[in-house]
Amino acid sequence: VSSILYGFQPEDLSYITIDDYSSIEIEADKVTVQESDIDSYISSILQSQTVYEAVTEGTTENGDIITINYVGYLEGSEEPFEGGTDEGVSLQLGSGALIGNFEEQLTGKEIGSTVDVAVTFPEDYSANPDLIGQKAVFKTTIVSKIVADTPELTDEWVREFSEKHLPEKYETTDEFRTYCRSYLEEYVLHTAMLNVLGSKTTITGYNASAASMLISYSAKNLSVYAVSYGYDEETYAKMYGYDSVEAYEQAEAISYMNIAMITNKIMTDLGMTYTLEEMDDAMNAYIRLSGYGDTYTPETYKEAAGKAGLWTFRNLEFKFNNAMKAIEGNVVIVENTEAE
Repeated sequence: VSSILYGFQPEDLSYITIDDYSSIEIEADKVTVQESDIDSYISSILQSQTVYEAVTEGTTENGDIITINYVGYLEGSEEPFEGGTDEGVSLQLGSGALIGNFEEQLTGKEIGSTVDVAVTFPEDYSANPDLIGQKAVFKTTIVSKIVADTPELTDEWVREFSEKHLPEKYETTDEFRTYCRSYLEEYVLHTAMLNVLGSKTTITGYNASAASMLISYSAKNLSVYAVSYGYDEETYAKMYGYDSVEAYEQAEAISYMNIAMITNKIMTDLGMTYTLEEMDDAMNAYIRLSGYGDTYTPETYKEAAGKAGLWTFRNLEFKFNNAMKAIEGNVVIVENTEAE
């Protein structure tokens, strides 16, 4: 099976025109990859491979994430007070999540030990006004703490990581660094190309069905992003300069549509085709690089991603990369302007 516009309607291209892109001028600094960029990229990969483990030995330190069980007793009482008992509570020491100096009294203690944590409920304790001003002791057992194990860049790690996640296996850190440079150079080149193409492009309309789907997809993403960073959706949208959640969702959807339309226009102009097998191969590489090679096959990934997720992979990952590679020969690197 071969298709030019799989996942995109041919009539959508009636909305787009691109000025002559036989020469794509890009200023040199837009495609320059520094050694520090490679260092940062490698560091981000190493961080992404961090393994978190709950340990039951050692001593707690400020900033540790620990698990505790506690039973609370009001002063003068031998019976636990209502609502003062809990188990399996996750707590970051120093976060200020618990009242008074509760967390400070658990810092520097042996894991597995039980600590009598003495507190006084504050005047603004709204969770239970009956406890305001009362003294209490929480018999608190420190069950475990989370330890992060981030790998170091070694030849052995490179071999294991590349075999599991990359298209080919690398043997040394130098080889891996060369791969990272190549990856970043392609990324910044394609990004710069897209920016120039965007300046040459006029779009007069969008496929209504696709736009609606992508706005819903953007709304779902916004919800996930906001929660993961501890914000409500409105605050998160405003952090990115949008007046409302709706404005954020529409802007993201339009951005997706613009890239897809530029991509598909170029592929149509060049008569580019691809097979579904080629797309599946690219999807498999994408899944492996994302760290989900043990979780998904292309078929199960398609099901999990849903219609919108598959649309974005198809148009913004697979087809975009193919289209940009096809016109890399049109790029002309120029010196930066004096004003810049």
